[in-house]
Amino acid sequence: MHIVQDFLVRLKNSFKKLSRSQKIAVIAILLLLLISILSQIIMKNRRTFTSRGAELPATPPTPPSNSYAKALYLKNSKNVNDTYVSAPAPIKLTNAYTLEAWVNIPKTATSESQLLLYDIVTISADKEAIGYSYLAKIQIAKIYGTNDLTASFNVRTNKLYPGQEVDESGLVTSINNGLVLKYDQWNHIAGTFVASDGVCKIKLYINGIDSGFPSEDANNCSTSPFVGNAILIGKTQQAAEGPYYLHGAVDEVKMVEKIKYSKDFIPSLNPGGVDEKTLFLYHMDGDLNDSSYSHYNGTLTGSNFEFIPSTIRTNNRHPIISTLNVTYAKKGQSVTRSFIARDSSYNSMISQIENLPPGLSITNCKDMIVTPKTGSKYMQHKCVIQGNPTKVGEFFTTFKVTDNQGATSEQNFRFIIRN
Repeated sequence: MHIVQDFLVRLKNSFKKLSRSQKIAVIAILLLLLISILSQIIMKNRRTFTSRGAELPATPPTPPSNSYAKALYLKNSKNVNDTYVSAPAPIKLTNAYTLEAWVNIPKTATSESQLLLYDIVTISADKEAIGYSYLAKIQIAKIYGTNDLTASFNVRTNKLYPGQEVDESGLVTSINNGLVLKYDQWNHIAGTFVASDGVCKIKLYINGIDSGFPSEDANNCSTSPFVGNAILIGKTQQAAEGPYYLHGAVDEVKMVEKIKYSKDFIPSLNPGGVDEKTLFLYHMDGDLNDSSYSHYNGTLTGSNFEFIPSTIRTNNRHPIISTLNVTYAKKGQSVTRSFIARDSSYNSMISQIENLPPGLSITNCKDMIVTPKTGSKYMQHKCVIQGNPTKVGEFFTTFKVTDNQGATSEQNFRFIIRN
């Protein structure tokens, strides 16, 4: 203690002996050191993200609950067609991102709103998403000539400039090839985009299954240079056939700045969390707050809506069917085609197929547990369709799977037999 006191006395006496200019210089140096230390402390404890070209708020995001609570049900109809969600969102798209949502369309939607197409979630270049002024969107539509629902993921690239003449080469679209959405059931839809070395690639996943129809533009393509203006949920772009805003429920609407899915997956039955890559996340749990760091909180236009209990966890325990695409074959020639179903509950499964082309049959169905390098284990159910088709034509076939706890799935696909 005496040593410290002696040091301070000597330091004080030495400071007194300095000239006025020397004292000012010493004080200035000490102030600079203090400012530097304080700056380091502030920067260390302040969380910032600059991947979108601007610093995001440091307010912590809302933590996810351990189960789905509510979902937003938009009740637009032919008579009342005015309800949707919008949020101001100056989003600058990066070279890789994923857009996803859960959607549940009631069977009555076809009569309530004359369902032709719905835009589920849109990153718009303007507040109204008029015409082609969107940057990315997930869309569902009724397949022409049927009552089946299909989905698409649409992206605008560097070749389309909002407000100018439409350049169709600036549209990259991934549509499904045989996958359909189920009415009155929660369906998970996800689209991924990546641009690298002049090539744009996008993929679409329906209930965790790759649509089998990837799309790309390899002609000096890159991400759209424009900044988005708004996030729109349930608001269909202006079009000649309506537009009809969404009649159905949406939940867990999310966008992240990375490729979240690269192969078939089982959609998580737990609400998603956020990190610095999350652009927005709407849990729809009784409000329209954005749970990410962006805080792009939404606003409802119209009054024809309701927050309903979300049944994603209880309504979606069913096997996932994959590899069902259009099959082309020739009359009289051998056909061998494998079909795979997966079930996260490790249950044995039985399969049934309807309306096979004459001459074909289902055989060699086997169950096995698969342990992937990443992700959870699952039960795989594989069957083979084989034989020699005897008739020419287009055959709409239904593949059904039921596990030993009663969960079921079915999926339609087509056989086209040619001469």
